Amino acid sequence: MMRIACLLACISTAMVQECSRQPAHEAFCAADWVSHVKVINVNNPYKHLCQQIDIVYTVEHLHHYKMPESFCMLPPVLRATFDESVRLNMAPGKEYLLAGNKGCDMTLHSSYCAQVNDDGISGVQEWQNVSEALKYDLESFQCYHL
Repeated sequence: MMRIACLLACISTAMVQECSRQPAHEAFCAADWVSHVKVINVNNPYKHLCQQIDIVYTVEHLHHYKMPESFCMLPPVLRATFDESVRLNMAPGKEYLLAGNKGCDMTLHSSYCAQVNDDGISGVQEWQNVSEALKYDLESFQCYHL
């Protein structure tokens, strides 16, 4: 019973936070990496559901649109805190347009609010729902950092 109460508390906390919506180009430029991924596995290495730990996703990068200059390829492992993983709600076998940042330890991290989406949509988009216009734009976005 304690586990259920703990899980509900974590979920309600995660769902309360709102994201400020960014146009796709701004979200793309703010991200360290953007990729069309297929989720292979989701691993919660801890049994206590309310710990603020990282959930580990194993992904296949089907096509990357943006990658940190220090990388020669995107690693197949990415991390999200438990709260963020509830909001990301990604399932093995499904494909997504995913964005995020790299950690100091060179690992990939993702969050609900960091996603590149069609305007007006929040969170992670399944690849099948990404518009053709956004797929085209992903290939041509230019980011200028001062």
